[in-house]
Amino acid sequence: MKRSSLLILAVLFTAAGIGCLATIWAQSFPEDVHVEWVPAATAEEDGVTEYLVAVDGGPPQTIPAGPLDTTCGCLKSRPITISDSALRTYTVRAVNEWGVGAPLTVLKRVRLPAAPTGGKVKAGS
Repeated sequence: MKRSSLLILAVLFTAAGIGCLATIWAQSFPEDVHVEWVPAATAEEDGVTEYLVAVDGGPPQTIPAGPLDTTCGCLKSRPITISDSALRTYTVRAVNEWGVGAPLTVLKRVRLPAAPTGGKVKAGS
């Protein structure tokens, strides 16, 4: 199973309705992806305790607010398995004792590459 990461540079808790579109070309399915994000500079001051990461409006993963992953300087979701080619909506929300912040939304298409065209076989050199 191939693993991919989607890096999201986010200003969580202070921005609303941020979005972008990206495509990852999978070699095969299922495909494991991770959502990665950089917490807002005010996350500690805002008292962020955790993040909610969801795909296509499904049940969210709860990721504790903690030290950044040293390989990316970010926070990272657990693996999310994508089983087929489709445009997916990933959301990340910051949570503190007062509630859940506005979502960071990323649209991401995971798909297999198209077949080559125009193939010929010729004799000789």
